Amino acid sequence: MKITCTTKDSLPICDLTELQAGLKKRKKRDIDRIINSIDKHGFATPFFVWRKKEINYVLDGHGRLEALRKLEISQDTQVPVVYIQCKNRAEAKELLLKITSNFGKISKEGFSDFLNDIPEFDMESVDLAFDMDKLNTLSSEEEEQQQETDKHNGVLVLYLEPDIIEDFENEQGAESDDNFVAKLLSIYKEIGK
Repeated sequence: MKITCTTKDSLPICDLTELQAGLKKRKKRDIDRIINSIDKHGFATPFFVWRKKEINYVLDGHGRLEALRKLEISQDTQVPVVYIQCKNRAEAKELLLKITSNFGKISKEGFSDFLNDIPEFDMESVDLAFDMDKLNTLSSEEEEQQQETDKHNGVLVLYLEPDIIEDFENEQGAESDDNFVAKLLSIYKEIGK
């Protein structure tokens, strides 16, 4: 495996301990996408690690760790890490949630602007984890106005990926919209604890 990033520190894979447990569900295709990225670009993103006593807890990189296991990379292989300082486990988990959170949305307009200076960019060759047709079509200004309106009207808006909703519906079976919303709110409250 080719390492294509440089950090001051590295650890053997066997010294990395997952912190997020079952927080995120990944499908086979998610891990396959990570493997394809590692094959194409090398191991380009270090693990973010919180070290407590002699345990190295992964804050960011759980999917990459799962991909390395699937690739059956030797557990003695050194991988790049960046140490993150946290006071305690609660702060480490809070930071993990912030790292995992999506604090922005990709819009069609923004995506087009981003790619504007590379006309030869081949969308077909890039395996993105989002559907171009489902990108936000509101402009940034329209999005801000919608969020402000929702906030003033006391609307709780949960932005969920279609896969999350599909998985939830498959696990719960067909139910009324009211039950669906009630269960989502209970999950939201549970996450907030």
